[in-house]
Amino acid sequence: MLQRAYIGVSFFVVLAGFSNGAAMALHAALHSRRRADIAGALVWAGYPFNMSEARWAAGEARPKLAFLHGEHDDLVPYAWGEAAMSHALEK
Repeated sequence: MLQRAYIGVSFFVVLAGFSNGAAMALHAALHSRRRADIAGALVWAGYPFNMSEARWAAGEARPKLAFLHGEHDDLVPYAWGEAAMSHALEK
């Protein structure tokens, strides 16, 4: 059944994560070799743990990204969430 799902079927994945999971979702959406299959990511109180530039080929679709982060987060500073968003918006 799993093999049949990959033949001629278009599918996309939306990743979501909180804190460390958000950092992983962001990383996969920007740097995964299979990122063409990723439609988007929800990054909730996340941070960028890999600041290397994501390189995009001409015409390559970028995933949709949504960022959520509280200003009074005691564990993951708000500035880290801002850094994650800035990193994702790099050209």
